Amino acid sequence: MRRQSVRPRGTGSAVGPARLSELSAVWRLGMACFSDSALPYAVLGHYLTGRDSTILIVRQQSGVAGFAVLRLARDRGRLMGVIVSLGVDPTHREQGIGRRLLRESCRWCRQAGAERLRLEVAQDNLPALALYSSQGYRAVARLPHYYGVERDGIRMERFILPRGATVESLKGGPAGDMMPMTGEGPSHVPPAL
Repeated sequence: MRRQSVRPRGTGSAVGPARLSELSAVWRLGMACFSDSALPYAVLGHYLTGRDSTILIVRQQSGVAGFAVLRLARDRGRLMGVIVSLGVDPTHREQGIGRRLLRESCRWCRQAGAERLRLEVAQDNLPALALYSSQGYRAVARLPHYYGVERDGIRMERFILPRGATVESLKGGPAGDMMPMTGEGPSHVPPAL
């Protein structure tokens, strides 16, 4: 499932699917963001060319400023999107690039028919936790030692409105329980997880 780039008004950047010629730039940015835990080049190539996956990037005049690696998966028979990796160039942080990538990731997954979007994040990555919470993601599980012996992970999910549905039509059901009704989310992971 491929889509055209989206260029917000008044910006010098566009969000859209990566091209094969941009794979090296995505890999280098992944290394800058995650060093030894970055996805290998060949794995990125698989996600870029896969039928049920994509890599979205933010293109700026200076190059690739951010990326989101996405795939589709089934959970209990239902289609969901998974953000495998999301990174923003350290020199471009605090400019809304991560938020834009999350919105476009949600859009891509919705167009593919997914009902939920899932990601994992290190429990000590407070800026990422705050960003994901502000975009409607809720912590659903703690993942012991997910990022190494002394670093747990947090699995977070958000509900994606199906095409044509409204928040009002989903209130009261299981989907409504996952849909944030305000733009605010928790700024930390609840201790119960």
